[in-house]
Amino acid sequence: APAAEQPAGEEAAAGWVRSRALGGGRVGYVRIGQFTERGTAELTAELQRLRSSGADRLVLDLRNNPGGQVTEALAQASLLLLDSDAGADATVAYTVDAAGRVERHTAGAILHAAANDAAADGRAIADGRAAADAAADAAGDRGGAGGEAGGAGGGGR
Repeated sequence: APAAEQPAGEEAAAGWVRSRALGGGRVGYVRIGQFTERGTAELTAELQRLRSSGADRLVLDLRNNPGGQVTEALAQASLLLLDSDAGADATVAYTVDAAGRVERHTAGAILHAAANDAAADGRAIADGRAAADAAADAAGDRGGAGGEAGGAGGGGR
């Protein structure tokens, strides 16, 4: 059963992110059960594990994912986009505030903001800080969301 459908006690044991290698190891299958802080840390670890085992393609399974925290959905999308041609400068989302101002949110800026939020809260992102720092360095502060990862959509922190 998908993580989102399991009783709460089993969710903690199973985790929000599951993955496995397919196609002789070149394809990684990743299932995200819900967008949570813990899920972002789990996704970071699973992506590193899949990449180190040779996966260079991903199948992303979001079936039965009810959603979750907007900031974590953006962070998880950012982790997936870091390997794209645009890298840390990849556009993850646009938000529009009540005054009609449009803001572009990049993978590097979102991960940098997530790492800063975690440090301010005294939390650690499992290897996510290294990913965020690398993304921010690669972005060279080119555009992005800064500390406004949730934008007008709000979200869970």
